Amino acid sequence: MDAIRLLERAQDWTGAIVSGVRADDLTENTPCSEWDVATLLDHLIAEQETFNRVASGEALDLVASFDPNAPENKGRGWPDPGTTFEQLVKEAREI
Repeated sequence: MDAIRLLERAQDWTGAIVSGVRADDLTENTPCSEWDVATLLDHLIAEQETFNRVASGEALDLVASFDPNAPENKGRGWPDPGTTFEQLVKEAREI
């Protein structure tokens, strides 16, 4: 299987999980004791947007661009993380 198809499968799988997250899930713990679900979603959505920007030719500081603690990355997916992630995946597939 080629890399693009694997990426699409990963995006689809992740998107299905993200679309199931609700507001009352945000404060739940993750396996990483320093991150709750909201922080994980901020990071995940920022990573997808960073991927899109780099794939479009933009030069970025890759570490800073998806730091979940950066003010510009807080609350990235709300009020609807599933739709936000889906839109970024759609954009990635159009690049």
